[in-house]
Amino acid sequence: MTFLNGKKIKKSMVWRNWAGNIHCRPKRVYTPNSEEELTNIIQNAAISGVRVKVVGAGHSCSEIAVSDESYFISMEHLNHLVAIDKISGLVTVQAGIKLADLNEVLDEHNLALPNLGAIDEQSIAGAINTGTHGTGMCFGTIASFVVELQLLLANGNIITCSSTENSDIFHAARVGLGSLGVITRVTLACVPAFNLNIEECPTKLKDTIDNLDQYLKSERFGFWWFPHTDMVRLWIAQHTDISSRRKNNRFLDWIRDVLILNRGHEVALLIAAGYPSLIPYINRFIQKCFFNRPKSRVVRSMDGFRHTILVRQVVLEYAIPLSSTAEALYGMKNLIKDHCYKVHHPIDVRFGGSDDSWLSPAQGRDTCYIGIIMYRPFGREIPYENYFKDVDNLFARLGGRPHWGKVHYRSAKDLRSMYPYWNEFLTLRQLLDPEGMFLNDYLERVFGIGG
Repeated sequence: MTFLNGKKIKKSMVWRNWAGNIHCRPKRVYTPNSEEELTNIIQNAAISGVRVKVVGAGHSCSEIAVSDESYFISMEHLNHLVAIDKISGLVTVQAGIKLADLNEVLDEHNLALPNLGAIDEQSIAGAINTGTHGTGMCFGTIASFVVELQLLLANGNIITCSSTENSDIFHAARVGLGSLGVITRVTLACVPAFNLNIEECPTKLKDTIDNLDQYLKSERFGFWWFPHTDMVRLWIAQHTDISSRRKNNRFLDWIRDVLILNRGHEVALLIAAGYPSLIPYINRFIQKCFFNRPKSRVVRSMDGFRHTILVRQVVLEYAIPLSSTAEALYGMKNLIKDHCYKVHHPIDVRFGGSDDSWLSPAQGRDTCYIGIIMYRPFGREIPYENYFKDVDNLFARLGGRPHWGKVHYRSAKDLRSMYPYWNEFLTLRQLLDPEGMFLNDYLERVFGIGG
C-alpha cells in the first residue's frame, strides 16, 4: 500500500481537477495495489472517522470528488481485466481501468462497448458514477451497459449487485455519485467489435431542428452548434461492415486537430480573454475554415467516438426531455442574444434513450443532452457564471436534469422533483453509509443533508 508514491503529503499540497477550476487539500492519497489493501484503507478510515473520496482522471468539473482533510483513493493500480466471455460478450474489469485502456483490451478480444462519449481518459467507475454517455437513441448512459458490479461498503464488506441480486443497490449504485461505497469491479455487456461509417456536414440550426425526427432515426446522431452563427456540424455514425480506412496523412491531421484547433485556438482564446468582442469572430473563423465541408470516414468504433480535446474547459450540461429540444435551443439562442453574452463554441447536442439507473439523467425518458462550455486558455479564468446560471435556469424550467460531473446550480429541493427514485436513493444511502464516510460538501448540498 502506498500513498502519493510512498511519500507523506505536505500540508500545502493541493489536488486539482483536469479543468483547473476545482481544488482541495486531501489528508492522504492512497494508491492500493489490491482489493485487500483497498478494504484495509476503508476499515482504517472508519476507525479514524475520516471521509473517503475515490478520484480518477479528474475530468469532472463539479465538486463531486472534492473533500479537504479526507483520504483520497486513486484506483489507477486496480485496472486489470478479471474475466471475459467472448460468446456472451460479458467482460469483468477492475473499476480503475481507464476507458482508453478498456477499449484496447476489448479490441484485442474482438469486442467493444456499444457506445461511448467523446473522452476516454476517465476510469470506468468514474464514467458510470456520473452518468457519462454517448449519443444515439438506441443507447442509455454507459452505466446501462453494466450488468453486475461489486461494491465495497463503509463497513468493509464487499457485496455483489445485479438486477437479480441486491437489485435496489444495483439500480442506485450504477450512477451512485460515489456516495454509496467504492465500486471495485464491473461486468459489462459488450458487443462484437465494429466499425463506424461517420458522415459530417454543415447545415443551419433551424434546418437541423426542423428535420430532427428524421435525423434521430440514425443509429447515432448529434451536432455541434457554433454560437454567434446559425451554423451547426452534423455528426451521423452508422455501424458498417466496411473495413476501416487508414488516414492518408497523420501529420496533416495533427496539424489540424492539435496544432490549430487546440493550441492555436487556445492562443486566440487567451487574446479574446482581454477582448471578448473577438469571440464571435473566432467562432465564425473556425466554423468556416474547418467545419464547413462534408467529411466521411470509416474507423474503429472507439476511434470514431473519441475527440482530441486538449484545452481545459468548464462545462454545464443538462439532460432535457427530448420533446423540449427545439424550445431549449431557441431559448438559448435568444438568451445569448438578449444578454449579449460572448460564448465559446461548440454547444454540444447529443441524444439518448432512457435507462433505469435511479439517478441517471436519462432515467425513464428519451433525452436530449445539451452541453455548453467556456474554455480556460492556459489556465486563464474566463467569466462564465452569469451565462451558466441563465442557461441552468432555462433548462431546469424545461424539466432538465444536470450532469453530475459538470457545473450546475440546482438545490436538493430542485433535484428531488426531477428524479422519481430520489427519496429511495437517499434512504438507501443512509442505510449503506450511516456515518457519511463517502459524503462531501457537494453531496451534502445536493442531497439536502446537514441543513
